[in-house]
Amino acid sequence: MNQFATKIALSALLSTFAAAQGQTLTFGVNPGQTTTGSGTIGVTVGGHGTVTVNVPGGTSSAGVTTALANALTGQGYTVQQNGTEITVTSGPGGAPLQNGGGIGSTDPGVNGVRATVHKAPPQGPGPNPNPPGNKVNGGKVPKARGGGQAQGPGSIQVDVEVQKLVNGQWTLMWIQVVVPIQPGDDANAINQRVRQQLENQGFKVNDVTLPPVVQPITPVPCIGLDRTFNGESVQSIQFDFFGSAQNFFPESWAGAGQFPISGVTDWDIGLRPDGSESPYFIEYNGSHQPGGNGFFAAFVQPGTVGAFQIGFGSSLDPWNPLAIPLPLVGPDFYSVLDPFSSLSQLAFPDPLGLMQMPLVIPPDPQLQGLELQLQGLTIDPAQPNVPGSVERTQGLLVAIGQ
Repeated sequence: MNQFATKIALSALLSTFAAAQGQTLTFGVNPGQTTTGSGTIGVTVGGHGTVTVNVPGGTSSAGVTTALANALTGQGYTVQQNGTEITVTSGPGGAPLQNGGGIGSTDPGVNGVRATVHKAPPQGPGPNPNPPGNKVNGGKVPKARGGGQAQGPGSIQVDVEVQKLVNGQWTLMWIQVVVPIQPGDDANAINQRVRQQLENQGFKVNDVTLPPVVQPITPVPCIGLDRTFNGESVQSIQFDFFGSAQNFFPESWAGAGQFPISGVTDWDIGLRPDGSESPYFIEYNGSHQPGGNGFFAAFVQPGTVGAFQIGFGSSLDPWNPLAIPLPLVGPDFYSVLDPFSSLSQLAFPDPLGLMQMPLVIPPDPQLQGLELQLQGLTIDPAQPNVPGSVERTQGLLVAIGQ
């Protein structure tokens, strides 16, 4: 059985387990690696903390996994090990796993890791019988940083698992993106190429900031993949680098189901009976720091009348977003913002369906950590009273500062 067939089989097994037990997290150290003994390997389980190990040089991927499993068990986590993978099913004392997590290493011998968050998938063919719920919230990998210029060839490999509705059946599929590094490349060139190739494969790419697993003090710029442009949710990510990439990735890590400390991410709930999400996208371009400015852009149906709906706060739970049914709008319409505690601004899409709204963030340090929660709404003026004539974008969150 090849690597991808093995991944799919394990994913199917673990998804079945997750359906019965709730959310679980799986961390993996890619096979065939050997530590140098000069770094730390660790995992973070959202809401419960970070567990790290230092293993001697010459330790295999399986040995690293065993050391991590023993360390997690010693701190009260419930874990299951399968070769080079660890599945965490509960926190200390049996506490449920509400958030995502990540795995990382500063050991130069470990340059490939993977992270997966498992939740109960939609059941059976056709319409989704489950009530609307939050999505998996994607995965994250680090951006290239430092390293000067590449002196030789190399590559970065990102394997992304997405949940697709294929012929009426929910199916987990892997998409592999290999990004070459060429002599003379710097970190900026590498990041632009990674972003471009991920977008070419249909992924919606976000810029986010997260603490690395083994050094939680220093925030690290990351590439976040929440979904494809078709609205299909990202379940997990595997990250590898080879050759001259070592100069640009002093840490190897991957995260699943995490939420950015700062930056921009889209988030959503199921919108239709088949579990699919909104076909319309909203994004933010610009600075999200105090004193910065930018603009919101929503891609919607041309010929409609639109509005941006904005909520403010610092306590949004991205793993349990609002799902407010509005049956007067449409039988399957749910809002991701409370219409009674948010502001709206009228907007008109251009002939291509783009509508925009500027944002100027005052230079006030007290805004640090404030969350702007947005969605775009449209209505077809030709049939304003017909249920289903109102559509909305996916939700967007901009966290100001760090």
